[in-house]
Amino acid sequence: MTEYVENSPRFSKQELQCKHTGICKMSKLFLDRLEALREEYGKPIRISSGFRDFTHPVEAKKASKSGYHTQGRACDLLVGYDGYRLLELAIKHGFTGLGCNFRGPVESRFLHVDDRDDPPAVWSY
Repeated sequence: MTEYVENSPRFSKQELQCKHTGICKMSKLFLDRLEALREEYGKPIRISSGFRDFTHPVEAKKASKSGYHTQGRACDLLVGYDGYRLLELAIKHGFTGLGCNFRGPVESRFLHVDDRDDPPAVWSY
């Protein structure tokens, strides 16, 4: 059974909660993995999207099933110029879903990380 939490030592509820509903229900195992990544990275990591409720506009648009954000098992991390380094660390720390958007304005570049049970996947936006 999945244990859910609202925050962790380095990530607050405000950072992780659904931007649409304010609900925050993150998988403890996922956050433990994210904490380990942050510890090794050695610098703050900003989250652009954490938990998403099923009613969040991005999730509501999905035709098939909602994504890992709705399970509290995904975050989008703002990467700036450190996208490649964070991607390396995410792989090292066992994240199995990795979506990269490393183009465009530096302040909007992000890395999606999740801990999917499905076969590992890497994609670009």
